[in-house]
Amino acid sequence: MADAVAIPVISNPPSPRMVKCMSNKSVLITGPTSGLGLSLLACLLPLNPSSIVLVSRNEAALNALAKQINKDQPDIKVTTIPCDFNSPSAVASLLSTLPSHNIDLLVLNSGISSRAPFTSTSPSTDDKLMRVNFLSQAAIAKSCVAFPGNRIVWISSVQGFLPLPFRSSYCASKHAVEGYTAAIRPELKALHDIDVHTVSPGYIQTNLSRNAVGGDGEMDENAKGGARPEEVAWEILDRVAGGEVAFDVVPGWKARAARWIQFLAPGVFRGMMEKRATQQEEARKKAELRRRRERS
Repeated sequence: MADAVAIPVISNPPSPRMVKCMSNKSVLITGPTSGLGLSLLACLLPLNPSSIVLVSRNEAALNALAKQINKDQPDIKVTTIPCDFNSPSAVASLLSTLPSHNIDLLVLNSGISSRAPFTSTSPSTDDKLMRVNFLSQAAIAKSCVAFPGNRIVWISSVQGFLPLPFRSSYCASKHAVEGYTAAIRPELKALHDIDVHTVSPGYIQTNLSRNAVGGDGEMDENAKGGARPEEVAWEILDRVAGGEVAFDVVPGWKARAARWIQFLAPGVFRGMMEKRATQQEEARKKAELRRRRERS
């Protein structure tokens, strides 16, 4: 039985610049079945894309989503491609199909998080985070540069430039995204007329933290108080249409302040992160003790 996927209602209509920049495009979205990816899809549907390619590991959710789109907007050609981004063979199979879709707008949104001490994070976790969040998405981007004038929107994170304790694998993968897109942006624009946009969201109300590798299955408290994904998705696409190529979204005042402190007083920033690490380790130990007592 297919998973139910409800396409969220976007309260704001597409802005004039979104209409001008993104209407009637051939779109590919990775990770479109939930969270920010699903909201990005919901924002793009009113722009009447000529075709949509949906790529995710969850085949049942992909099929349910395609069925709903076909029901609401039957003129849109929808293609679903199940793919485990942690599998090189699955990614290779995906890449072999992409050139035939002539993608105009590529939205690289798929990602997983991690939440665990560095000393208990296995090398396989490091490898998985880099494959899913960076290497596989980069491979997809390479397959779409054959079409001059298209646009790549890559969802990064504020943790791509603000490293946090207990997030080593995730921060590394997002730092890779930030550096990679900064390097290819002038190259692709000058040589291929392709725009590369790097978007670094702050905390959003999604299940990314709940599904973190090595996490405890609970949503991060910061995520609970984060912005609604529908609002973030609309802002992202509007700012992309406005020509912004590297920007953060809803980072919150703490993240903004931390970024300035990191730049102006790196020693102070390091001390702040050391204090944070100590507090998080104490909280982790207390939570583990509580779980042991509940099991006994």
